[in-house]
Amino acid sequence: MATSFDIEVEQGGNYSVSLIASGNNAALNLSNYGISGQVRYQYGSTGILLDLGANVTTGAAGAFTLTLDSNDLNLPFGRFLYDMEAYSGVQVYKLYKGNFDVLPEVTF
Repeated sequence: MATSFDIEVEQGGNYSVSLIASGNNAALNLSNYGISGQVRYQYGSTGILLDLGANVTTGAAGAFTLTLDSNDLNLPFGRFLYDMEAYSGVQVYKLYKGNFDVLPEVTF
């Protein structure tokens, strides 16, 4: 089951967060796994607002980093939904899910 974690970013800004994948009260070994995710307007939306990719930093410890730059965050402001998962072949682990809040910027 995915861990709930809300993300708050600034429109047109940069964002980075380091996270730990866990299950059954222990770190999930992410060696040989990729991390992907999506931001959508709401559950059931067919359109993808943003594809999320993360870098595994310490696989055995379940550590990975999500980094987004100003090009990624050139988004409309509002509250959206996201989830992220680890995958290797047909093996998939749901890692994180939650709100993805984009705060408006004043300076363009």
